[in-house]
Amino acid sequence: MENQKKTKEKLKMYISQRFEMNQNEEVMNYFNCALVDTILLQGWLYITNMNLYFHSNFNKNNIFFGGTSYYSIINLIYLLIAKP
Repeated sequence: MENQKKTKEKLKMYISQRFEMNQNEEVMNYFNCALVDTILLQGWLYITNMNLYFHSNFNKNNIFFGGTSYYSIINLIYLLIAKP
C-alpha cells in the first residue's frame, strides 16, 4: 500500500511537470495507450479525479523529438472505448 502511494505521488509530480494540475487532483490510474491523430501516437493516459491527461514522447510532425500532450476535463467526455 505504501509503494502504491509513493507511485501515485511520483506520477503526480511527473504529470505536474507537463500540465497545470489542480492541487486537489489525485492520480487514480494510468494506462499505456495510443492516440489516433494524423499518425498513431503511442503514449500514456493518466486519469485523475478531475481530468484525463495524455502524453507521448512523439508528435505528429516529427517522431524523433518534441512530445505531444493533451488534457481533457472528464465532464466533457461522453465516450471512451477500451479495446483489448
